[in-house]
Amino acid sequence: MPNHDRRKLLRGAGLPLSRLHMLVGGGREGLRELLQAAEGAPVTIVAGSKTRDLQRAVEDLRRELRAAANQTVLCAVPDVDAWLLADDDLLRRHASGDPELLAEIGAMPPPEEAPDPFAQAHRLLGPPECWSIVRGANIQRAAGRSPSLRAFLARMAEALGVDLALA
Repeated sequence: MPNHDRRKLLRGAGLPLSRLHMLVGGGREGLRELLQAAEGAPVTIVAGSKTRDLQRAVEDLRRELRAAANQTVLCAVPDVDAWLLADDDLLRRHASGDPELLAEIGAMPPPEEAPDPFAQAHRLLGPPECWSIVRGANIQRAAGRSPSLRAFLARMAEALGVDLALA
């Protein structure tokens, strides 16, 4: 998911973007480099994980990246692109009039069980440059369908001192 789309998700949740500085690392090695550059400063890292158990995924990633105790590690399961699939009502509205896409959306597993969320988002929404549709996502619905998105939004709200009521 492009960085600007992550920002749209956060904006849609009502989080103050002016207080965030987002960096995107290139894979695990890039994330390790970002953590090293932070020199122990408190940061939040988000990375994909194929592990469906969210707590175990976070513990494994924290260990793998050698994150400091004051550095928050969150996982998107299986990847941040799955968050694009979390508001299935938005996908249906976007696909209206296309029976093939509507059938695919109707048969979709929960977003965190998507085998290839990037490819599925590409089929349903078009190429990544068209993914600005996420600004119209119902964050409550999306967070209710994706535990990793819910954990991410809750942690970001907590870190920013914002009250975020997720259903």
